[in-house]
Amino acid sequence: MEQTTKYRWPIIISSIILLIIVGLVVWRLFLPKKSPVELTNNNENINSQPLNKQPDFKTADDLDGDGLSNAAEQEFGSNPEKADSDGDGLSDWEEKSLGTDPNKVDSDGDGISDYDEYMSLSNPLGEGDLDSDNDGLSDKQELELGSNPYSVDTNQDGINDAEAHRQGISLTDDDLDKDGVTNFEEEIRGTNPRKADSDGDGIDDYQQIFGRPRPQVN
Repeated sequence: MEQTTKYRWPIIISSIILLIIVGLVVWRLFLPKKSPVELTNNNENINSQPLNKQPDFKTADDLDGDGLSNAAEQEFGSNPEKADSDGDGLSDWEEKSLGTDPNKVDSDGDGISDYDEYMSLSNPLGEGDLDSDNDGLSDKQELELGSNPYSVDTNQDGINDAEAHRQGISLTDDDLDKDGVTNFEEEIRGTNPRKADSDGDGIDDYQQIFGRPRPQVN
């Protein structure tokens, strides 16, 4: 009798554990499973979302899936059927966030697109403060002056565009006085890049610098 009582509780506990295990197995077998297609689609939806971008789910209320409802786009003035109404690289949602015009590639009219200014951390509603070549002249100024906003020295005369502009020297012509001596060479020699005969002695700068008459060009 004592022997039977000794093993009774371990047997009961073991039986309970076994019943729990069997119950879990049965529940797992009858649990509804997602098809491989459903799982793949879920992963594709997650992976298709660009980082740091607004949601891209098209719905009846948001036909282009840009994060702005159709009603909001109509109020904003953008196209509810295009995520980027002006095609400048910034979505309508981003343009609304920035306060730029969704129908203009260059909202502030400085010659630089909203996208380029935004990506370079410049103000797309500013006064053309983007300076792509870092020469001291903004891209807007360079475009107005006819120089290259992506070149520190547009005419390759050795004078920085900003410095040339400050001195009143052409940014695009490397020989302003047409004397055969570049503006840069005249700067080094101390002659006047705006005068073919800097000292007015009747001998042009070219001959004085190089010791011979300037070659005639036919």
